[in-house]
Amino acid sequence: RSGRWGSHSVIRIAQTPDGDVLIDGQHRLLAVIKSGETVQFVVMSGLQLDDQIDIDTGIRRSLADTLQLNGESSVTVIAAAIGHLWRRKRRMYTSNAAPTRSEGLRLLADNPALRESITPTSKASLLLKYPHGLGTCLHYEMCGIDSESAWDFWEKLTTGLGLHERHGIYLLRGRLQENAAASYRKLDVSHIHALTIKAWNTYMRGTETGVLKWTRGGATAEAFPELGDGQ
Repeated sequence: RSGRWGSHSVIRIAQTPDGDVLIDGQHRLLAVIKSGETVQFVVMSGLQLDDQIDIDTGIRRSLADTLQLNGESSVTVIAAAIGHLWRRKRRMYTSNAAPTRSEGLRLLADNPALRESITPTSKASLLLKYPHGLGTCLHYEMCGIDSESAWDFWEKLTTGLGLHERHGIYLLRGRLQENAAASYRKLDVSHIHALTIKAWNTYMRGTETGVLKWTRGGATAEAFPELGDGQ
């Protein structure tokens, strides 16, 4: 409003098959609208969406922010799923390390069906407070082993139908229900991760179990379980 805006500021626009997308200048343009003033900008068009990764590095954009700007939906879930998949590929099962935005985008480009695992795990996330990003990642990897079994596993976990008290999915479901109701001493994500894999492995082997647990540390510490194919 004071008329002191410089004329050097650049607005950047990417060209996509669905039309032009503003990739740099959102906040400045909103400020112009709020001010009611006319401001001159240099406009750079015809860029690529990937160019945004290196823009505004002083204002930290999350992977979810970048995914949203790229037109993705359910960006919080898919970003979390990408993070889990990135760590799983590196066997960093209990780490909080995260991929860079460019690594995350490349991983999604290499694993586009990850998006399709959001829906079959959404009810478990809602009803059992299951971490949705983790569920999406595991469903996707389970589909790589046996797609029909992956869908059946998550359906049984969500509904509890067709289970008995010595079924691994039944025991997992019970632990998740207890965890959702607890006000303290909740299971952390890595523990839920390990228990889910153990339940999957008993399901794939067709075996019964009286207990479902994973011991992280101490004299009886266990290695982190791997997704199996029942063989």
